[in-house]
Amino acid sequence: MNLLAWNCRRLGNLRIEKELVSILRAKDPSVVFIAKTWVEEVRLDRTLSYINFDQKWVVPRTTRGGGLVLFWKNSVNLKVVGSHRYYIDAVINKNERDEWRFTGFYGEPDAAKRNEAWAKLRSLNSNQNIPWLCVGDYNEITRQEEKRSGVLRSFNQMQLFRDVIDECGLMDLGFVGPKYSWSKHFESGQSIWERLDKGLAMNNWFLLFPDPSSAILKKVAKCEQDLTWWNNNCFGNVRRTLADKKKLLAAAELEAMRSGNNSQVQLLKAEVNVLIHRESRLWSQRSRVLWLSKGDSNTNFFHSKATKRLQKNSILGIRDLTRRWLNQSEDIGQAFINYYTELFSSCPASQCGALDKIPQVVTEEMNADLVGVFHEWEILDAIKQMVPLKAPGPGRMPPLFYQHFWPMVDKDVTSSVLMWLNSVLANRLKKFLPNLITEHQLAFAKDQLITDNILVVFETLHRMKNQTSGKTGFMALKLDMSKAYDRIEWTYLETLMLKMGFCAKWISLIMACVRSVTYSTLINGAP
Repeated sequence: MNLLAWNCRRLGNLRIEKELVSILRAKDPSVVFIAKTWVEEVRLDRTLSYINFDQKWVVPRTTRGGGLVLFWKNSVNLKVVGSHRYYIDAVINKNERDEWRFTGFYGEPDAAKRNEAWAKLRSLNSNQNIPWLCVGDYNEITRQEEKRSGVLRSFNQMQLFRDVIDECGLMDLGFVGPKYSWSKHFESGQSIWERLDKGLAMNNWFLLFPDPSSAILKKVAKCEQDLTWWNNNCFGNVRRTLADKKKLLAAAELEAMRSGNNSQVQLLKAEVNVLIHRESRLWSQRSRVLWLSKGDSNTNFFHSKATKRLQKNSILGIRDLTRRWLNQSEDIGQAFINYYTELFSSCPASQCGALDKIPQVVTEEMNADLVGVFHEWEILDAIKQMVPLKAPGPGRMPPLFYQHFWPMVDKDVTSSVLMWLNSVLANRLKKFLPNLITEHQLAFAKDQLITDNILVVFETLHRMKNQTSGKTGFMALKLDMSKAYDRIEWTYLETLMLKMGFCAKWISLIMACVRSVTYSTLINGAP
């Protein structure tokens, strides 16, 4: 079933109706949601007949603008369960196995009143617990990248929208085609583009309408559901359960003194030891101490480490690029955006002569090995090399999950990630690194440490400082390599690999990894 949501602005206009018919012929939807109709219901009756749909639900306009309408065909089992000037809420296939909910939403155009729209969206979330798809024009963006040109959107204003999305458990469906869904053009020649239209859905809606490539995410979601049940019914609240068991143990010891039977004491002691071990593991994971196997296993240590980590990560103030002190959350967020925008912006420079002395060190045999057919065992090797409790991926599971349950998920993971070969590419290149880099390159190479270079520099400067005799002197030249790995131009990297002799296929794989990178920043726990 296809569904169409459109912000048309004056549906009664003949040109708009012809454009709507053209879209319907191309997409053939069974349900159509239209915002900002700007017309009376009588005109919408004519539109219903004009587009050959069977049913409609109208939210009349309250002023000259506004107005919502939902058209659908009789082939769809759809029932409207509520409406407001901000939305039309409907249930499709009600009381059936594949029941789900569709809401056509139109956000408040006035930023000062936008909290009213978010309050209605929250109330919709509390109504029913079935798969939910909410589509429409929200009149708001979630981040600055969704707007081009014009005044920067207020950080707090975007945060309110992000908060309601998170509270409702909604996820963005993404988009195919143009990045921006709304634009405004001025006579001065300036234009503003924004992505105001979005499709948001709950996780259970994605499971009801899965993407063929998302089989692994479906299994991960099922695993998350089972783990949640296990945590609530089996694992439980470790600290509370441990405290209860210690109280029972103290009572059992008193009873054993009176009766001479200590069987209950031994049983409770064994349970307490298991809970203490669980609590230690729990806090060790939360603290993210990587040297756990060699460190202190005291629970209080890990508890304080996890608590202090939150305090340490809190930013109360920051100086921007102009040395101004900023302490407002919105200003701090904007300062980070400005800094990283400048840091990761391209500054093309002439490469004339820079690569003339680079020798060709990659042979045909190396290239054949690098771009050969990728195998399943290479993916498994890459997963095993990941730090088990590092940051989780899109499925919210850390590498430890895939390492431990590989026999269960290997086929799905392998079929899903063969196109994402970052770690596999790195492993293939490792074999040839000794032939590609000099012996002085110590950083980012296996069994070599950048601290070795530091020791060499220290000894060299120490020798120079203490040399007080002789006619021959020495000079040390300090090169500022600040941000060397952050600021490499992609075109330079591509030309360098070509100069070294890498084949075109390998270069395209590497550049695909480089150019597809994205960055997200959390400031005091908020994006």
